[in-house]
Order: sequence, then C-alpha cells, then structure tokens
Amino acid sequence: MGRPRHPIQAGQRFGKWVVVEEGPPSRWNHPRWLCRCECGLLAVRYGSSLMLGRSNGCRRCGSLQHGATIGGSFSPEYKIWKGIIQRCHNPKCGGYPLYGARGIQVYSGWRGRGGYVAFLSAIGPKPGHGYEIDRINSNGNYEPGNVRWATRKEQAGNLRRNVFLTAFGKTQQISQWAEELKMSKSTIRMRLRRGRSAEEALTPTLVT
Repeated sequence: MGRPRHPIQAGQRFGKWVVVEEGPPSRWNHPRWLCRCECGLLAVRYGSSLMLGRSNGCRRCGSLQHGATIGGSFSPEYKIWKGIIQRCHNPKCGGYPLYGARGIQVYSGWRGRGGYVAFLSAIGPKPGHGYEIDRINSNGNYEPGNVRWATRKEQAGNLRRNVFLTAFGKTQQISQWAEELKMSKSTIRMRLRRGRSAEEALTPTLVT
C-alpha cells in the first residue's frame, strides 16, 4: 500500500505559504508541495511541515510569523524579545532587580501567544548590527511608543537627556525638576551620585 496522501489542495494557506501545486515527492516518497510565500518566493515544502506548522513562510518572512529561527538559530529580534520578558517578569533572571523589581514591565500585548509577532510588528526588524532595544523613558515600560532600536551612542545620549526622577509623589525629568525648583541640574545630579535620596537631591536648602 502506498503512503496516505495529505489533505492539501492548491490555494490552501499555511501561515505565509500558499500552495501552488503538488511538487515532486522526496527520495523517500514523502509528499511535497510547491508553495509561494507572501513575499513572492517559490519553494518546495513537505506536506507534514505545512500541516504541523513547522514551516510558516520563507526564512525571512517565517521568522516574522512565529519568531523561531534564522538558519537554525534564534533570530536577534527573538532573543531580545525573550530577554526583556525575562528581566521584567522572571524573578530568577539576573537582570530582574534592575527591571522587574523596579516595576518595569513588558506591555501585555507583547507577551504570551502572538506576543513576539505583535512586538516585531510594532518596532520592525533590527536595523543592523550594533542596534539594541531602547526605552525612550528609561523609567517607563517596554510598551508601544516607548521602545525603539538605537545604537549604544544614541542610548547613552538618551540616558543623559531623559533621566527621570520620582519624588514627592511625582515623576519627571531632572531638567523639569530643576526648572520647577529653580535649581541647577548639575547640583541635583551631584547629590544623587553622592547617594542622596531623590527628595534630598531636590531640596533647594539642603547643604551639599
């Protein structure tokens, strides 16, 4: 008896693949199908891979669909996505004290099933080598509108310009505190470096 045929038909969609026609079987007589990816690439795929979700598109587009792999290893964007979730939501992660313990979280729509796709759709692929994920407000969450790709130089500049300080029940930039309290920004920063609390650093009459 021959192998049972997979119930696959031309025009059927599997992720980003659309079946064009039945392709040549493998050397072991496993059914294969000619498929077209959404980007236009044509490729032959095993019926079992399509039906079990092992292949959801070409190497480039398939990684966007389920975040799995590029050339057999996790994509850079997928590693970054997993990393921010770990340091924000896993108390056993080494970076948790600097993120999750401070109340920094990852937007709920970027977690769980479909979270990676939503994350990558929001910020796009990594522009190139040397870019890392960056929060515009360094005290804010990983959420839409507060996340971008940035180089280390851009990240350093962002930290200098957008240092937020919480005191007296309010959070705002050091420059805003300085303007409000008629203080020097350098004085506030110096006090913080010396270990003063936020309230002490923002007290105009405090002896430095």
